[in-house]
Amino acid sequence: MSNPDPKPGRWILPLIIIGMVGFTYFFVSSLPTPEPEGTTTTASTATTTTTPGDTTPGSTTTSSLPDDVQSYLDTMAQRKADLDLLSETLLTANTDWDNKADTGATYTETKTAFQDAIEKAQVLDDSLTTITPPAGYTALASLHEDISTAAAKVFTTAKSALAGLQSSDAGESRTAAIAAFTQAVAEFNSAYDGLAAAATEAPDTNG
Repeated sequence: MSNPDPKPGRWILPLIIIGMVGFTYFFVSSLPTPEPEGTTTTASTATTTTTPGDTTPGSTTTSSLPDDVQSYLDTMAQRKADLDLLSETLLTANTDWDNKADTGATYTETKTAFQDAIEKAQVLDDSLTTITPPAGYTALASLHEDISTAAAKVFTTAKSALAGLQSSDAGESRTAAIAAFTQAVAEFNSAYDGLAAAATEAPDTNG
């Protein structure tokens, strides 16, 4: 009996070609779409700054304050850091002296630390007299006056603490001076903590 299709293999090649075309289309369509040449991806950034009254370490807030107000706050933040440093110096030295039997603190070391704190307190006190709050901000001006007053107390009480260290009493005058110093630092910090809120108030346009 004769074969109805004299060329039975002639359908194989077209089927192979069709299969290859389908596979190629599927493979190409699954590839990610390339970005156009020259296209770049950028990320927006926000300018941030630390403001007085922020008690969370490392936290920042985006500033929308006028430049002169923000500059003032930044300057006062540095003065606050100066106070923290001198306060730590004096109070640590005083505690070590009170516990010298355990800490091994010497009189010379303690006196040097007290003198260092006094020098820093004087620099702080002097610097605040050269800083002027932005004009028209009544609350800022009032708080700055309170801070300046407290800084002057920090300086005088630090000197009193050294005088107490050098006195012949049993430590009563030094202890009293340290207590007054601590109170002055607290007054400074209390006024400083109000600066951020005062800076957001609308300036007085009446002069």
